[in-house]
Formats: sequence, structure tokens, C-alpha cells
Amino acid sequence: MQARNHIPFAMSWWWLYCLGTDQPIEAVGTMAAAMGGLLPDIDHPKSALGRRIPFISIPLSYLVGHRGVTHSLMAVVVMLILLPLAAFTMDTRIALLVAPVCLGYLSHIAGDAMTPSGVPLLWPNRKRYTVNLFKTTSLMESVFVGVFTISVVILGDIALAVLESTVAKLPLLPVSDHHREYY
Repeated sequence: MQARNHIPFAMSWWWLYCLGTDQPIEAVGTMAAAMGGLLPDIDHPKSALGRRIPFISIPLSYLVGHRGVTHSLMAVVVMLILLPLAAFTMDTRIALLVAPVCLGYLSHIAGDAMTPSGVPLLWPNRKRYTVNLFKTTSLMESVFVGVFTISVVILGDIALAVLESTVAKLPLLPVSDHHREYY
């Protein structure tokens, strides 16, 4: 998958998570998911992220190659450990980024698993897993991501409309000050 498709795909995964957990969809989480969606390609110096931080991507590319450990579930586990540690040692607000970054990262792995090249999910086992839906850079890749993203937005609007119509039928109850900012 290309970066231009990884970004909306990752954002859509975050929006689905927010819809499923009643968490508000905010710009910070959405952007963190988009960044997480680019992160696995840090192992490629010509990737969107790799071109911006070549001092990391070039050595990483030399050490592990593209679509290696960074495209595995092991990398996700490492992130789930390191991001909260970073939040604990640096700034607790970083903890708010753990879920969107990790979901974006997972979306990247899922997106690349849809291409013929696949991903080594169980690295260090180098076997690649693929569902082979489309080729990278193909029109089908862009169509798939576009339809997926639009579907999530529509689903979100439908879910919001159902919620609002349900709430409108409920008797009015007092709202605590803690929740007032969301209404």
C-alpha cells in the first residue's frame, strides 16, 4: 500500500475504534493514527516517513530490510510496551496516543497484507501472509481504501443519527458538570 492510502485507512481504523468505544473522535487521535499508519515503513528510506528521517530509515533499512520486523506483530507488542513507558517517563499526555498510534500501525500491517507481497506477521518466522486483494499502486488499492473510508464515515453518521434519535426519545435527565462539555 502507498502512504496516500495508508493514511486514510489508519484514520478510518481509529474512527471505528472511537465509534465502538464511545470515545470522541478528535483531531489529535486521528493524526496520531495517521502517523502510526506510516510508521512501519520507517524501514524504507524512500517511504514518506523514511525521506523525512533518513538518519533512522537508512540504518534500519540496512539492518532489517523493508517489510521485515517493522511489519510484524512483534513490532506492535514492542510499541505497546514502549509507548506507555515513554508516557510514564516523559509526559503523561503521550499515553493518550498509545491506542491511535497502535491502531494506525496495525492498519498498516493489515493494508500491506492485502498486497501480493504480504507481511511477515510472525517474525522472526519469515513466512509472509497475504490475502492478495490488490497490487500496490493499483487503482483497486485506491478504490478499496476510498470505499472503506467513506463507509466508515457513513457508518459514523448513521450511528450518530441513531444515537441522537434514541436520546431524543428519552426523558430529560440532569447532566453532571463532568459530562456537560460533550453536549
